Amino acid sequence: MPLPAVIIGKEILTYTIIELSEDIMKIIKKYSTDECDITKQLIQKTDIMVSIRIINSLTNDIREARARISGFHEKQNFAVGTSVDVVLESVHDIIKLIKEELETLKTEIENYKKQWLPFNAKYPIIYENLLQLITIMEKRIKILISCLLIGNIITPQQNKYVYW
Repeated sequence: MPLPAVIIGKEILTYTIIELSEDIMKIIKKYSTDECDITKQLIQKTDIMVSIRIINSLTNDIREARARISGFHEKQNFAVGTSVDVVLESVHDIIKLIKEELETLKTEIENYKKQWLPFNAKYPIIYENLLQLITIMEKRIKILISCLLIGNIITPQQNKYVYW
């Protein structure tokens, strides 16, 4: 793939991650004002807003770093650049799943409240799925930070993201 196409693809990926993270933050803000105990419990138990904000901030840092150095040096940082991109792709995939599950959770809770005889609640399963996805996301954040430190994209002094 020619170099400009690679750069454009990387830029689209970071833009999409930022967009998804902002969408999730909006959903969480709506949940925090809801009267639903389940969504409030999810927000409090997982501290998801902080994790999403970290992803958003890291992705912006990556975009700025790439703009500063006009991409990675082909020979020196090829492996690091590739690993960062792999981790970014995996972060993208997990936050996309989280966004979809958050939307599904909201729909299922609303449907459950409308039932006359509420028996088969699906939202507890979705809630558990979200807990697992958030745990995976936090692991991927750690891996992303490690890759960024190894590639000198951020320095330990800049590493204000390590909160666990």
